[in-house]
Amino acid sequence: MTARRRLVRVPGSSANLGPGFDVFAAALSVHLELEVTEAGDFGVDPGGDPLPTDRSNLCVRAFERLHSADGLTFAISNSIPLACGVGSSGAAIVAGLLAADHMFELGLERDQVYEHAVALEGHPDNVAAALYGGIELCPRPSGDGLPRPVRLEPPNGIEPVLVVPSERVPTTEARAALPSEVAFGDAVANIAAASQLALGIERSELDLIARGLADRLHQPHREPLYPRSIELLA
Repeated sequence: MTARRRLVRVPGSSANLGPGFDVFAAALSVHLELEVTEAGDFGVDPGGDPLPTDRSNLCVRAFERLHSADGLTFAISNSIPLACGVGSSGAAIVAGLLAADHMFELGLERDQVYEHAVALEGHPDNVAAALYGGIELCPRPSGDGLPRPVRLEPPNGIEPVLVVPSERVPTTEARAALPSEVAFGDAVANIAAASQLALGIERSELDLIARGLADRLHQPHREPLYPRSIELLA
């Protein structure tokens, strides 16, 4: 009997683009590959990364949201830098969910996978870009549930430059640096900037994109964590 095997490949992402905190994200050409094989015993090969090798591994946790991992081995090959703001956790979650869906032919729609991914990640932007690709604009959950992200095609004339910091900052620490309340003027400024960013991406207008990258909600508060990054942005 031939053992079942599934291989999935998921991109990393850059989220919180400019003023789009938890809203805007772009898929990047760095990837996580996850191969799941029926081997009779459970096991995880992290591929050299300092990742858990038990069921706390994020790929496994996501997989087991849909199906037990008993008797399966998980082999991870990852080119996404860890804890560097390029969506390594979002990619791991999406990879685990897709592997379970395809291996056991669960027949989930892409939007159903997205709902599971957001529940595991806690915010929608990185998992949206990892799952749908392109640049994603993620509406917030409402009383009617979780709306599907809106895909924006990458603008002409722009290519991303990925600058990876030498020091890692865990997501929990980065989110803890944010205030629970913001000034009214800062909120209005971010609405204006986000509107310009979306229009600039749609129209490939570089001036609009440049003005649309201004932020007052998260970048100033995270400057002590990323002083070199903020200097480069300036």
